[in-house]
Amino acid sequence: MAVQPWKLPVDPGPLAALGVQEIDDLYLVRHALGSAGLWWVAPLAEDEVCNVYGVALSPDRPVATSPVVHAMLGDVAVVCSRGEHAVAATAWFARLTRSAMAWREVQEVWTDLRGPLAALERSLGGDGGVACLEEVLFDEALATLPWNRRLEPVPIRRGLEVLARVDPTAETATFCALAGAWLDDGTMPSDADVQATGIWRSTFATLATASREPAPIDRLTRWHAGTPAALGHAMWPAPDPRSYANFLCAQRFHTAWAERSGRPWTDPSLTLDTCLERAAHGDLAAAWLGLQDLSFRYVGTAELCPSDLPRAAAEIARGAGNAEVADLVSEMVEILADDPY
Repeated sequence: MAVQPWKLPVDPGPLAALGVQEIDDLYLVRHALGSAGLWWVAPLAEDEVCNVYGVALSPDRPVATSPVVHAMLGDVAVVCSRGEHAVAATAWFARLTRSAMAWREVQEVWTDLRGPLAALERSLGGDGGVACLEEVLFDEALATLPWNRRLEPVPIRRGLEVLARVDPTAETATFCALAGAWLDDGTMPSDADVQATGIWRSTFATLATASREPAPIDRLTRWHAGTPAALGHAMWPAPDPRSYANFLCAQRFHTAWAERSGRPWTDPSLTLDTCLERAAHGDLAAAWLGLQDLSFRYVGTAELCPSDLPRAAAEIARGAGNAEVADLVSEMVEILADDPY
């Protein structure tokens, strides 16, 4: 999957019903991501308020198999675990989790949307996701649920079922099963099971942290370890891109974490030199994660030049033999070096 912004030969009206639109100014979007410390997100599309859907880059994973995320106001929510599932998962995430009225609006323009969405899906290496989405869209038992009250038990449980269908991977299936069991009766999963949720690990850990009866702090510490500070803390299962509440939720999450654990979310001893040392010793994943966390910590400050961290990340990706990711991050370096703020 080449990381190019999506092009959809659909009239603006039907596309607006879906809640996704083509990126109007790619330079501006990439600059905004970089300025927010999200140099590791390669943009694909926008929502109606210009938050970004994009690929979460990493040095040890091909872009074609990388997760897709939704970046909004300093927080990043997982959309799907693999790029080939991005079209159906993004459509589900962007619009159908909003309200029953949203379902009707998409149903009315589906004939115009189906072909272009299927063609886009095939170009990303996927197949069958749009057909699956169509089944979901015209399932009246789902369409009539109170999605505007999506944090209530029934919408959450049915939402997990849909997510497992539009993003059919082992890690997503595991996440949905663990999240459902936790929401049903607080079933405590093993560390190995949480590890098996892959990109969804921080999302599950956040769910367990924010519960009325949260998991023990030692388990939460292990579950969160090794996940980017900015990832997965938006209101799940359907962050509303039109609401500032998502950003406040992320802030409250990190404040609550510090109060419960007695330590800040990111390692205060972490520095750029620490990340470079990790890379020099061959621990590229830990070096990359450190750069992501430094970006989260220093965004909006003058303590580091905004282009320093992605510059180091590009070298890490190149050292890992991942030229595509290295080139994408290097482009971000040029943008931030040209206009850092």
